[in-house]
Amino acid sequence: MSANSLLTILATVVPAFLIFLFIYSHDEHREPAKLIAKVTLFGALIAIPVIIVVSIIKTYGTPEAPLQRSFYEAFFWAAIPEELFKLLTVYWVAYNRKEFDEPFDGIIYATASSLGFAVLENFFYVSAGGIQLALVRAVSAIPLHLFCGLIMGYYIGRAKFTPKHLSPAPFWVSALILPITFHGVYDAVLFYQHYTMANPSISELAVIIGSMILPMVVIGIFLLRKMKKYNVYFLSLYYEIPVTKLEILLKNVIKSEPVLNELNQVQANQLVTLPVENLTETEKNNISGVHLPPPRKNSRGFLGLVYALLGSFGVLIFGLATLGYLSEFNEEIHKPLLLLLMGFSTFNFFLLFLKGFRRNREKGKIRSMSMKILLFVSYIGSSSIGIDIIKKIEEGDLEPSENNYIFLSIFSILWLIAFFNKSKKPE
Repeated sequence: MSANSLLTILATVVPAFLIFLFIYSHDEHREPAKLIAKVTLFGALIAIPVIIVVSIIKTYGTPEAPLQRSFYEAFFWAAIPEELFKLLTVYWVAYNRKEFDEPFDGIIYATASSLGFAVLENFFYVSAGGIQLALVRAVSAIPLHLFCGLIMGYYIGRAKFTPKHLSPAPFWVSALILPITFHGVYDAVLFYQHYTMANPSISELAVIIGSMILPMVVIGIFLLRKMKKYNVYFLSLYYEIPVTKLEILLKNVIKSEPVLNELNQVQANQLVTLPVENLTETEKNNISGVHLPPPRKNSRGFLGLVYALLGSFGVLIFGLATLGYLSEFNEEIHKPLLLLLMGFSTFNFFLLFLKGFRRNREKGKIRSMSMKILLFVSYIGSSSIGIDIIKKIEEGDLEPSENNYIFLSIFSILWLIAFFNKSKKPE
């Protein structure tokens, strides 16, 4: 297997797993790995019924006008069947399992279902389009699927833990309609561009994709943080247990499911009558026979290991790619440009390795989430445009358009801003 093929596979798989791990790291009571893997696997397998359903729908034809055709194909060939089967996967595989015991779990399982489908779909597209398409989809289709899953999962979690006097129907409707809407509009705009514009530039694609993906990412992160903040509150409404007394059982608990499974067996009135204010820590840890394991530091060592492995693997792949491209590149004068691009990519993966290696250590300064996102987006943007410039040079166009260099400069400046923007870690 060539270095370019390995690089393409890496760009196909890694972005989806990194986004999933970002979402997964917010879950304070971690889900069983086997169940997550099962949901992910079935999320990939739903491609089979999706293909069958879409094949049947295609027999009815499509509208002729570009706008109507774009929206028809986007919703009936992609968004509706794909999001419907993702939701059914979560319902059939995880919804009724005892491990699904808090609202936040809906986000984890729906995102896992989207992860499986996104990776499989990406392989089909990238196998035909190569590394450039893989990089484009890394900042477009992959976030689309994962954050549609996040939005869907938020409402699935709310539906399962709706207070008994309310109907879960509005949450189920939102869990299906919102992802379908985001997905359908995204595909419709791209299809319309395909039917009406010939060979759009990178800057045009960046504007089209960014204007649709960024709002969805913002909404997804908002719902993620809202669920993390109000997860216990939603549970307290469902079990009719005061929040303060429920938090006693959940605070500083080891990140595992058995505690919540035991909690589900405790009667609400037992907790309501507990004089918790006067209890010692030992007594609090044995309320109603629910034994809480000793506290454990939230080291997130698993994510640190993943980051370190991905970072070291990325350095190796980009190193091999650099050597391979330099040996095949004929334009001596442009070899420094190629070497700079590959070195830039290698350095970013080295940063990822350091992030994983140092994740469990105390650091004096931290980078905000917005700066982390900007660092990732600007790296992908500058690398994509750099590859496009090199491709044009290889094809004989020694003077690529000024827009390419303008956007390359903008993304490079944004990367520098994000790289150096750190704030002192609060005490």
